[in-house]
Amino acid sequence: ALGQLSQPEPFAVVNPNIGSGQNVMIPFHVPAKHWVTIFRPTTWGFFIGADTGLAWMWWSLVFGNFLAFYLAIGVIFSLKPKEQVLLSLLYLYSPYLQYWTLHTSEIFIQGLLSLYFAIQILKSEHKKWIYLYTVGLTWSLVGMVLGYMYPPAIVPVFVTMLAILVGFVFQNRDRLFQNNKLLRFLCLTIGGLCSGLIVLGFLWEQREVVRLISETSFPGRRFALGGAISLGTLFSNWFFTPTTSYFDSLFGNHCENASFFFTFPVTVFIFLWVSIKQRKVFSYISLFAFLAIIAFSIYAYFGFPEWLAKITLFGKSHSNRVQLGTGIADLFILASMVERRDEFQISRRMAHVSFFLWSIIL
Repeated sequence: ALGQLSQPEPFAVVNPNIGSGQNVMIPFHVPAKHWVTIFRPTTWGFFIGADTGLAWMWWSLVFGNFLAFYLAIGVIFSLKPKEQVLLSLLYLYSPYLQYWTLHTSEIFIQGLLSLYFAIQILKSEHKKWIYLYTVGLTWSLVGMVLGYMYPPAIVPVFVTMLAILVGFVFQNRDRLFQNNKLLRFLCLTIGGLCSGLIVLGFLWEQREVVRLISETSFPGRRFALGGAISLGTLFSNWFFTPTTSYFDSLFGNHCENASFFFTFPVTVFIFLWVSIKQRKVFSYISLFAFLAIIAFSIYAYFGFPEWLAKITLFGKSHSNRVQLGTGIADLFILASMVERRDEFQISRRMAHVSFFLWSIIL
């Protein structure tokens, strides 16, 4: 990013100071005089100056992650402000974001904002706001793909956001679409189509760079079938799945291994117990988040056949990268549990029995 300021023509698309001239549009996010910069807000500060740019980039990632998650769970769940803050901090201080110093988290921010705007389109009562949220949805979807072009993270984040959105629709199907049904559907469709066209237009414009990258070993040709993580890690780390994808030596690459603080699979037992007790699905949002986690887990622990890895695009991710989707889905399940915690109050005796049985399982 700083190199863009020091070249003869600041913010040029091709930087002559790198090799024989480097196109800086793909895959990283650096400031450039190009229309795609509209979808890369973390780079905007560099147009003011180097110091401002560095401060803006860092703090936009910190506050961006916190705010995006805060808005997403706020529009979905009926939580107290302090509960939203605590859950957002739990997300922000996850090992993955912190070990990587928020690396690639533009994908998370824009993915969460896409979910926020999509749900606001479904909930808003005023047409002018629906139109504005459609613009926001288009901008955030494009930003999720072009903000930091890293498919191994984009794929699980997109799948998770889609699962949460579908769960929200099922959860609120009786009161959604009571008015402006066609308008809401058209706005969601237009937002998705416009964002797709913008991404395709950018890729066509940069087709020579795309061709060169597609011929590299990584990330171009790498295709993973999954199954690279031991199933034993699922029941380690004191009742929760590990904060790292797999265990390494003391001086191993803990950034690559970093994951999230998981409450899964404990929350699945709560979900099943309450659903059986109430004789209905406890939460469709939790249900679809669990389905996403199951898909991620099968891929990570057992692997997919080649055809399935291709059509789901999981092959462009990796066993430890799909846990990014698992981590976010798990946090949404936890938020659902916090919102409806009064529905599964248990006695102290039952809590002790459950703790004892879970200890035996471990």
